[in-house]
Amino acid sequence: MLMEDGLIELVKNDSSEHGSVSAKRIYSKVQEHAAAPLFDDDVTLVIFTSRPIETRNKQTTSGLPSVHEVTLEPDHLRQADVLQRVLQLASSCEGVQRVRSIMYTVLSELFNNALEHGILHLDSKLKSEADGFQLYYENRETSLQALKAGHIKIRIESQLGKKPYNY
Repeated sequence: MLMEDGLIELVKNDSSEHGSVSAKRIYSKVQEHAAAPLFDDDVTLVIFTSRPIETRNKQTTSGLPSVHEVTLEPDHLRQADVLQRVLQLASSCEGVQRVRSIMYTVLSELFNNALEHGILHLDSKLKSEADGFQLYYENRETSLQALKAGHIKIRIESQLGKKPYNY
């Protein structure tokens, strides 16, 4: 397994060699590192670069950095509003309100991908059939209600007041 330290090393190397970080190049390196030509599980990589958030009140530029991490177990994963609650928790970070909508969109995509494909092992090909969407979401609900094991860990970190990572 590559783990977080291995991924950080890949990002550092990609940045050093190319002057930027490319998801395509990182994915290629992960494939080279893998023990098998196909992955047993989903692989998701998001590289999101944003401009610094400009604040109207310069006094808030030295905001407090914070970290919110939750591990969602099967009982949590069955709750329809779980992502809204995680986002509400993260919204207490200074500066998050201005990117809340974007963060929710990205978080929703990552969460649903992890849940539906990584934990519930649903096949997206089903959606291409005539009544596939309905059947897909019926299978999702049935599998979710029967879920006994698995978890999704979400970590949201505000870098306000901290120097960016130096890869």
